[in-house]
Amino acid sequence: IGTKVMVTIEGGEERSMTMLGAWDGDPEKNIVSYLSEIGQALLGKVVGDVAEIHDTDTEELISVKITSIGSI
Repeated sequence: IGTKVMVTIEGGEERSMTMLGAWDGDPEKNIVSYLSEIGQALLGKVVGDVAEIHDTDTEELISVKITSIGSI
């Protein structure tokens, strides 16, 4: 919580997310709550780990590789 996470999505796209508290999620600003599905998938992971995230639009699992973790 209070962490900036950089991930590489299948296909090579990089995305930065900020993980904050329970009520702080704002997908348009790439801010995720630690209680969200994405937050739970990333919680406890370290650089180099791969997380599986459920895409609610396509109903598919997306693999993301964590490339950096830092404090905000």
